[in-house]
Amino acid sequence: MHRPFRYTLLASSLWFSCGALAQPAGDLPLMPWPQQVEVTQPAGKLILDHRLSLSLQGDELGDALPRWRQRIELQTGWTLAPREEANGAAIRVVIKERVAAQPLPDSDESYRLAVTPQGATLTANTRFGALRG
Repeated sequence: MHRPFRYTLLASSLWFSCGALAQPAGDLPLMPWPQQVEVTQPAGKLILDHRLSLSLQGDELGDALPRWRQRIELQTGWTLAPREEANGAAIRVVIKERVAAQPLPDSDESYRLAVTPQGATLTANTRFGALRG
């Protein structure tokens, strides 16, 4: 008779203690949480709509850009304008170095994300940082 109570007490204790170990994520809905986050004073809002443009500079990411466009269109219901006609916010991915297609254990996966009312720029040293960002 006491055995189910003990199991219930143990399970609930473990369940509630896991929440105490979680690190607060702050006001930003980021996952995984970056190694460093710096929030500057906002100078407005980035507003996204169907006029959004996507661009990639530097190393190739294969078919990542068309997949990204398709995913945005499916999730929002928008039909994104062709690159030449887009005149809204811009999302730019800049990759500084060309590297081998397969990652190595010491591959640089760092990236920097800057967001302004005009758009967002993700700058990475390698393609692996761009894919992580």
